[in-house]
Amino acid sequence: MTKKNRKKLMSKANTQERGSVLILALIMASILLSVGMGISNIALKEIKLSSIGNESGKAFYMADTGAECALYWDTRSVAVIEDVTSVGAIRQYVFATSSGSSVISVIPNSDIKCFNGVDITDPPWNIAYGNSPDSAVTTFELKDADLTKPCVIVEVSKIDTGGGVFSTTIDSRGRSSCDSNPRRVERGLKVSY
Repeated sequence: MTKKNRKKLMSKANTQERGSVLILALIMASILLSVGMGISNIALKEIKLSSIGNESGKAFYMADTGAECALYWDTRSVAVIEDVTSVGAIRQYVFATSSGSSVISVIPNSDIKCFNGVDITDPPWNIAYGNSPDSAVTTFELKDADLTKPCVIVEVSKIDTGGGVFSTTIDSRGRSSCDSNPRRVERGLKVSY
C-alpha cells in the first residue's frame, strides 16, 4: 500500500466516523429535547391544576360565606316593628315566606349586612313566589365592584308547612370570579332545615 492510498483510506474512514458521531449527537439531542418537553408539559399541567385548586377554594369560601349570611339572618328570624305581644304588631321577615309575607326588603337602608358591610337587600334582591301561596324564593348576591373578585349568589326557599313552621332550603353558589372568565370555578352548598 502506498502512502497516497493509505491517506485516502484514512480520510474516507475519518469522514464516515464524523458522520456517525453527528447522527449520534442529533439522536441524543432529540431524546433530551423530548424528555425536557415532556417534563415541562407535566409541570405546566401541575401549575394549571394547582391554580384550579386555589380558585376552587375561593369559590367554596364564598359559598360558605353566603350560606352563613343567609342562615344568620334567617335564624335571627323576625324584625319586629312593634312589640310582638301588642295587638297591632307587624312582623317582617328577612326572607319571603309566602306571597302574603311582609319582607324587610321594602325598608330602605336595612341593616341586613354581610360580606364586609354589603346590604343584602340592595339590588339584585329578588323575590319569586311559588305556585302555591305558601312558598317563596328570595335571591341575593354578595359581590365586590371588581368583577374579577369572588362572589356568591344565594337562594333562600321557604315553604310554609303550617302552624308557623317553615321548611327552609339555602342554596349558596360561590364563584371564583364574577366575570365571564371561562376558567371561573363554581362551588355550591345546600343547607336544609
